[in-house]
Amino acid sequence: MNITTKFKKMGLIPVFSLENIQKIDRLLEIYQEVGIECIEITFRNQTTPKLLQKLKEKYPDFCYGVGTVRTIENLNIALENNAKFIVTPGFSEIMTRKIQELGIKSYFPGINSTFGIEKALEYGLNTLKFFPAEASGGKSFIKAMNGPYQDIQFIPTGGIYLNNMAEYLKLANVLALGGSFLAPSEYIKNNQWDKIQEVCREAVQIYHTIRG
Repeated sequence: MNITTKFKKMGLIPVFSLENIQKIDRLLEIYQEVGIECIEITFRNQTTPKLLQKLKEKYPDFCYGVGTVRTIENLNIALENNAKFIVTPGFSEIMTRKIQELGIKSYFPGINSTFGIEKALEYGLNTLKFFPAEASGGKSFIKAMNGPYQDIQFIPTGGIYLNNMAEYLKLANVLALGGSFLAPSEYIKNNQWDKIQEVCREAVQIYHTIRG
């Protein structure tokens, strides 16, 4: 099963970074319990390389990708640790060329405009991260794009929570949702695992209600 098929199947991708990499064990346990099969680890603190190394060594078969990939160094660290997919916050031609030279198929660049969509299409990319979703027009933008860009699928991320995720999932051109709301930093910091599990269960329930 390829990555986009996995995304479509489960519809939810937790996006987070961890200061304490030991907490990944409990998080993955929760995600697997509720049926969330992929996560995105972001390059937003200095522990990310160690966290990726732990995932490579202890959870080699789990579907983990790397986001906020902004430099070739970030990319190399992700690949060295067997990241299953790469996500960038914006669209970079330099990064895109490098990724395609390396033969990486599961690459989802961030866009928030028709300009970004057109640049992605020039490189044969049609599954795109829409970021920051709510700040960039949200559901209205994605719905409007289904007219001229019916061959594009979006992964909205940014500003998505339990109270608005259903409206995104109703859109035919939304492949899956990414969000830190599935791994709230305060809950992680305070070891509030029950609350994280509750949020994830509710999100999964909403997903299945909308998409069956």
